[in-house]
Amino acid sequence: MKTKRILIVDDSEGLVYILEKFFNKIGYKSVSAHNGTDGIKLALAKNICLAIVDIGLPDISGLKVIERIKNVIPELPIIAISKPKDLKDEISIYRKGVNLLHKKPISFKLLEAQVKNLIPKCKNKTICMKDVLIDVEKGVVTKNDSAISLTKAERKCLQYLIDSNGYPCTRTNILKRLTINSHDKTEHSVDTLISRLRKKLKKTTNDNLIETVSGVGYRISIPREI
Repeated sequence: MKTKRILIVDDSEGLVYILEKFFNKIGYKSVSAHNGTDGIKLALAKNICLAIVDIGLPDISGLKVIERIKNVIPELPIIAISKPKDLKDEISIYRKGVNLLHKKPISFKLLEAQVKNLIPKCKNKTICMKDVLIDVEKGVVTKNDSAISLTKAERKCLQYLIDSNGYPCTRTNILKRLTINSHDKTEHSVDTLISRLRKKLKKTTNDNLIETVSGVGYRISIPREI
């Protein structure tokens, strides 16, 4: 099992250094960014299990960072670091999708408990084929640490194919899993979705990850897990 990795997004280099040492001591690796733009890039490119985001960042609001990450990886646990002015401010932070709020000043004992409470929700299981990594839980596809952008429907479709462990998935069942908009609920829409997904995966490898099963639907060839 790979060591689970935490993303730290905070503009204080001193605090980031301390947090990196702290997480290493309690058994976690970490990657860090000192601004929101780089934090978003790392969240989408790296195989991380949890993100810790400071609300007060120099370039863009930490709330915007959280929103952008959650739009792409809604399952990723996030702890926000902030000193809310009042209850209304605290509520606005939670509305962005954070799992827990850690109020400043930082309590390392509390932070450790918060992290260990959220980390089990991330199984950190990744499928590897050549230089392509597919995060099974998040449906995030990366190559050489660069993320391949997937729509919500593409991500759900890929996740369903992976969950089926190589067994054929019918177009009808794919539609049920995706909950696509009513005007798109046709078998043709599934074929179109698979075609788009194949093109994006084809950019990374010559191997055809998604196979057509004649008269049935589609399946994915599951390689090894790490």
